[in-house]
Amino acid sequence: MDLQYDIDRILMNTHNRFLMQPGYEDTRPFQYQIFFQIKDHSDQFYVVKADQDSPARLWKITGKKPEDIFLEGELIKNSDELAVERPNLRQVFIKFNNKIIKKYENFDTFWEDVGHL
Repeated sequence: MDLQYDIDRILMNTHNRFLMQPGYEDTRPFQYQIFFQIKDHSDQFYVVKADQDSPARLWKITGKKPEDIFLEGELIKNSDELAVERPNLRQVFIKFNNKIIKKYENFDTFWEDVGHL
């Protein structure tokens, strides 16, 4: 699998992208959530997130907006699904402590920003 679709890499790179910016020092990866909007569905997303004591996981949520607090969804057992669904991914939203802090027009723009870290 391409590293850009590895959910652990996505979460860690996102964390590292903001770590040295004012207000994000001493943060932890579990404080970040990355929402990938599914094409033609403004209320459907894949979400990469971790809990304080667990590794990154991939979720699929329906009927929500990125501004909503993530509470539940369908846990995707095969994280390769993100790579398979790549052609259907649109906007990307990064949330920190349940607040949107960055928005990207597409996956490629997102990865250009966080992928080199």
